[in-house]
Amino acid sequence: MIRSRSSKRRSGRRNGFALAMVLVGMTIATLLLVVIVQRAVVFHQRVIQRQQKVQSQQIAESAIELARQRLDSDLDYQGEDWLISFDNLPDNRAGRAEIVVESKEGQLKSIRVVAVYPDRDLGIRTERRAIYAVETPNE
Repeated sequence: MIRSRSSKRRSGRRNGFALAMVLVGMTIATLLLVVIVQRAVVFHQRVIQRQQKVQSQQIAESAIELARQRLDSDLDYQGEDWLISFDNLPDNRAGRAEIVVESKEGQLKSIRVVAVYPDRDLGIRTERRAIYAVETPNE
């Protein structure tokens, strides 16, 4: 069977059209995949930031409780820089809290805490304040 030139041209055009459609389909699929991956990365970053914020808040609350316990045993306690290491975590991150205690009027003490987690890089900062009433022993 002998094909004429016109049938070869039609066959070549069909193959070219099919190839163009495949390329368009692949381009669309690639763009969709890129968008999905970008959204997954953004979601992952938000989850990490939320975890760091919660951890920073927990460190701040723990630092206030630490300051209260120290004031129970030492009324002259003025604060400290508290470094918390998390050796059991895979990335060995650490947190820190700056505790400042100031005397207020009467038997009151002001506790101010600035907690940062993670300690390195640009950690999430949380600030907490509390008032502590100093108990004096009955005479």
